Amino acid sequence: MYLWFGDSWPIGCELGSIDDTFDSLIYPNVVKGRDNPTKAFPHLVSKYKSVPYINFARGGSSIDYALYSLLNFCKNKIDKNVKYTAFLCLTAQTRGFGISYSQNKTIDYNYNDDSNDLKTDIDLCIYESVISLNCFYLLCNKFNIDCKFIPIFCDLIIPEHMEHIFIADEAVITRKSLVELTFGKPFLENNFSSISNDNDTLKDIRSLEWIRPNVNHPNMMGHKKLAYKIIELIKTT
Repeated sequence: MYLWFGDSWPIGCELGSIDDTFDSLIYPNVVKGRDNPTKAFPHLVSKYKSVPYINFARGGSSIDYALYSLLNFCKNKIDKNVKYTAFLCLTAQTRGFGISYSQNKTIDYNYNDDSNDLKTDIDLCIYESVISLNCFYLLCNKFNIDCKFIPIFCDLIIPEHMEHIFIADEAVITRKSLVELTFGKPFLENNFSSISNDNDTLKDIRSLEWIRPNVNHPNMMGHKKLAYKIIELIKTT
């Protein structure tokens, strides 16, 4: 069985319709009317490989949230008689997730977002993401889950001065973004960028053949091409 983790891209954001219905056991985080995971690349790859799957992806989420989802699955739902492969579809390493001690609620945040109260230097978020990736990898090893990391719309950043603490190299299918490998051009200008409301940036993204008529997520053609590239990468790693 495949376990897919990630943000709005692997859950099929902007492909949904208000009439869609989905099995919450397979798609626990789908948003009706916005997402359609049955049109997204995790479904297409799983179908091609004839492997059942669960898609834990959630719009706007982070590597930290993927780790949280994997922890919850391993503690409460894993079947020791099933062979699993976890695909962590990496999103921007500036995103974070945690559980508030004082408020007893989960919190998503972004180091690039001026609207939150975080003042941490952006470099620290890379360190934190490296630790989360290590934890994800070690948790997979503990429960005999094959582990694969695939950066989707931005590269995986492991600075040279952090290489000595990154232990999940064998899980990394590629450090270059899937978008650049598939379409020959990076999706964002740099790996610390968030898709903003800048009119020129949005105009450029919306004009891409594999995006339009969506705003900033792949259309059906885009998901098919991303799926083909993942299948190709799986075969060669």
